[in-house]
Amino acid sequence: MDEQENIGTINYRLTNIESTLAELKSVIVENKLQDKEISAVKEKLTECMQAINAHDQRIKKVELAPVESKANKWQMISDSVFKFIISTAIGFFAVKFGLKL
Repeated sequence: MDEQENIGTINYRLTNIESTLAELKSVIVENKLQDKEISAVKEKLTECMQAINAHDQRIKKVELAPVESKANKWQMISDSVFKFIISTAIGFFAVKFGLKL
């Protein structure tokens, strides 16, 4: 009878081990599937972030275009005024020192 109890205990433990292994196997399979899904989500997120960054740069360009246009206009005006002042000063000194143009 003692041998029968041992066999029964061993069978009970083996059954529990088998069910635990089956549960672990299903958990591992689920984890692998979740890893694949997470990887796919990461890739999509990276693509979305790149698209957002590209759109952000384009929006900034569009927003800054009028400002750059005005800045270029004022730069050209200030350059022209500066050149006029320098030319006038050179002409004044040329006339002052006796050079005739």
